[in-house]
Amino acid sequence: MSKYLKTPDNVLSSDLLMQSLHDYLLDELLPAIRQFSLSPSEFIIRDNGREILQKILDNSNHQLRIYGSAQELAENLKIWRDFPFAHEFFKTETDLFELNEVTQLKSQLAAGNFADYASKFPVFEGNSRSKAEESELCRLLKQNHAILGETDGAGIMTQVMNNSILIKCLSTIIENNPKMFSEKGVTAVRVFEDGSQRFVMKAELFHAISNGNKLKDDEYRFTTISMEEVERIYGHRVKNIEFLRTPIIRARHRAVFVKAHLQGDFCTLATDVLFDLLRSLIIEYKVFQKYNPIDWIGLSKLFDLNIKMAFNVDCKTPYFLRHGSWHLVTCIYANLFDCIEHIPAKDIRNAKIDGFTVQNLKNELIHLGLTMAFPEIVNHAEAVYSAVDGQKRGKYLNTSDLFDAVFHSQIICIFNRYPKFKTFIHNQSGCERVLGYTCEMCQKMSDDQKSLEQKQLESLENKTLSLKEFETMKRKILELEDENRKLKDQNSRFSSQVKELKLEKLSINSENPSTNFSVVSTKTSISECLICDSELDTTGETKKCPMCRTRFHSKCAIEYIKHEIKCPSCKGTLRNSMITSKFS
Repeated sequence: MSKYLKTPDNVLSSDLLMQSLHDYLLDELLPAIRQFSLSPSEFIIRDNGREILQKILDNSNHQLRIYGSAQELAENLKIWRDFPFAHEFFKTETDLFELNEVTQLKSQLAAGNFADYASKFPVFEGNSRSKAEESELCRLLKQNHAILGETDGAGIMTQVMNNSILIKCLSTIIENNPKMFSEKGVTAVRVFEDGSQRFVMKAELFHAISNGNKLKDDEYRFTTISMEEVERIYGHRVKNIEFLRTPIIRARHRAVFVKAHLQGDFCTLATDVLFDLLRSLIIEYKVFQKYNPIDWIGLSKLFDLNIKMAFNVDCKTPYFLRHGSWHLVTCIYANLFDCIEHIPAKDIRNAKIDGFTVQNLKNELIHLGLTMAFPEIVNHAEAVYSAVDGQKRGKYLNTSDLFDAVFHSQIICIFNRYPKFKTFIHNQSGCERVLGYTCEMCQKMSDDQKSLEQKQLESLENKTLSLKEFETMKRKILELEDENRKLKDQNSRFSSQVKELKLEKLSINSENPSTNFSVVSTKTSISECLICDSELDTTGETKKCPMCRTRFHSKCAIEYIKHEIKCPSCKGTLRNSMITSKFS
């Protein structure tokens, strides 16, 4: 980057300082600075103008206490005037910076120091000029000075010098950043960030994706679309667009302007315009201190006009209002301001060196006579005080903090009496900007969200419980399967043992059948027939086995030996000789 761009951040012209201060202050406070004038030696100001601002505060008859100390005011002014294309908005002149150069150049040219002046001209080709080129340049400068004269020559030649430096600087920038100046440059769209909100101007997006075609916006509004909607609706058409993060910046008392997509237009969010309007009504014109008893019906009609012209209650996406719309927003109150202009009203008192307490705030609200317009205003003091104390910039709360506390206490009361402002701020996601304010709609949404989260948590717990039950059941099933497997193994062993015992028993029976089964049959011989499994009738006809002496029904025995040759009791083989003669 060219060395000519390296300028101190805290240096500015007196013209820029006074113009930015003029636009930053409330209109009714401007007389406090109009009588202040700067000496010619102060056309270049350092330290962001803190010393000059201190002089202005000292001579303001305490009318600028709302803006805090000179250091605080200097910091807020720097934030407020430092935005892209600010030079177009403030339209500051460069004459003050050129004045010193012209004065110096006059003395140099009058003394004939053309060589010194020529050496300051930038070199556009190569690293240096030859002696011949230096001589030719001096000749041309001397010739032009003779033609133009001393008075006009210094001024015109200073412009030539400055323009040469700017051209050289621009050439260096283009050379070091060729992609920025190529024909195939990247199409860029700003993504504005305000808290958790991310959105783009519809017109700017439409211009980028429609090859320069323009979306016709409202005369004073620039509508927006959230980034989620952009990705959902235009995802396939914005792949080659570079989205530039652009945070919404606010100084303490005003929002920083945003350059619109159209040449020469500047804008701010509609919520910021509403806060500016309320600050004007409350602090600048002291409407609610002077207008008593307040005609809320009449005042609501004026608010309705604001709603119709600027503050769309039904719109749930952020939108910008052109800078010129401020006149439309405030002009409807002109008659009201004229009526109360000469009504006396008390000023907010200074805070103590060690700050102020909740009770001090309540006393101040009563002292200002605000309980006439808002009988309940002291009830909001604790919540407002807590919020103001939470964002204080120093060790103690100061007078500017007291102004904030009084301001926000009145906003809460206005919202409660005119719910459309409350709805508008809620739909624009600006409720948190009202210090100490609890929005019922936000609270309901929060409760609904908590309820939904609780249900989801319960559902998750139920799912977790079900998983636990499933794991328990799975574990029991595995245990039962393992136990069943053990029982099967045990049963298999028992079955093998039984088979072995049966084989052993058969072996014993074959060797001594009569002895082996005589005991066993003693019980059954009396009780039942082993062929038909029915009770034996001792008075009836029976037959018995010659080997084990077991008795059977005669009919059963005769029928049995037709098909079997082994005794059903001892399993002994019945020889043919036994079948008829001995089996009886």
